[in-house]
Amino acid sequence: MERGERGRQEVVVRFDRVSLSYGRRRVLEGASFTVEGGKVVAIIGPSGAGKSSILKLIMGLIRPTAGRIEVFGVEPYLANHDGSLRGRIGLVFQEGALFDSLTVYENVEFYLRYVERVPPAQRRRRVMEVLEKLGIEEAAGQMPNELSGGMKKRVALARTLIFEPELLLYDEPTTGLDPLTTEVVDQLIVETNRRLGLTSIVVTHSLDTVMEVADEVLMLSGGKINQVGSPEKLLTSEDPRVKAFTAGLRRLIAAGQKGSPAEGVDDQHRH
Repeated sequence: MERGERGRQEVVVRFDRVSLSYGRRRVLEGASFTVEGGKVVAIIGPSGAGKSSILKLIMGLIRPTAGRIEVFGVEPYLANHDGSLRGRIGLVFQEGALFDSLTVYENVEFYLRYVERVPPAQRRRRVMEVLEKLGIEEAAGQMPNELSGGMKKRVALARTLIFEPELLLYDEPTTGLDPLTTEVVDQLIVETNRRLGLTSIVVTHSLDTVMEVADEVLMLSGGKINQVGSPEKLLTSEDPRVKAFTAGLRRLIAAGQKGSPAEGVDDQHRH
């Protein structure tokens, strides 16, 4: 994957000294970072660190305890009430959450049909356009239980893209998937971002996914955000939190360099 192709873009997401607490539990403490338009940004960190809470804050589902958040220049929690961000942010759930009793086509058209009440001809055009973009138009008549794990992820993404969002949020998109399907999903994230000119934020615990998809990496640990930089910097950072989180991958790479450089490292990233 080629990185650094894009110049600096407008800031899509800005956290300015954001704190978040659930009762006595402090999840974020003075966290500050920015996400530039057109990039894929990965958020990593230990389990339970609060990575998914960052997505909820971006979507305006919860309000920070302190600090300021801007998404497309507006405060998301307030925008949730006045509708000013509606349709601009899409969330791809970990499990996909497809309706088992509906076909692929019916799953993707659901919102247009029952919520927006879009006329049939317009509905069909928009649904088929999205299915074609993701290369799954031939699966339109299939049921979810007939699909592979990778195909289910594509349908879940299609159902999000039908809103025509500008910012895509992925919550642990490869959890529970086999290595081959994980690779398919990683490629899908990159291709979708580039083809549609989106900005994407990927919450993940998988360093393989980070190395494959991310332009930049944010690490959440102890309530603090470290704007690491490129994925490669994960392997050279002297920050003790980054070193601890990437210790396994660093050992693997060191072992590969001592043995055959052509083996191990690339295989680990791909499988």
